[in-house]
Amino acid sequence: MLQQTKAEQFQPEDWLLSVRTQLSQRLSDVTVSQLLDRLYDQRVISGEEMNVIRAQIGADKARHLIDWVHRKGPEAVSLLKAALREVDPWLCKTLNLA
Repeated sequence: MLQQTKAEQFQPEDWLLSVRTQLSQRLSDVTVSQLLDRLYDQRVISGEEMNVIRAQIGADKARHLIDWVHRKGPEAVSLLKAALREVDPWLCKTLNLA
């Protein structure tokens, strides 16, 4: 049986809340923009939601992204997690998400 990381033992929504502070502090504006593009392409977020998030400054941009995706449910959270693994594998490794 594969060993799950501590963060992966949570349900998707719980996982996101468990790493919210760390993600909001560590996600760069470039990474948030890449995540937004991927989530928009997958129809997780709308163009209007993407523009609202992009208008935020600093860590608020990441917080808005995390909170918006969290409200959309477990499938949206799973898509964010997959996008994060693609966009910033180093951060995933640092947070034991890889």
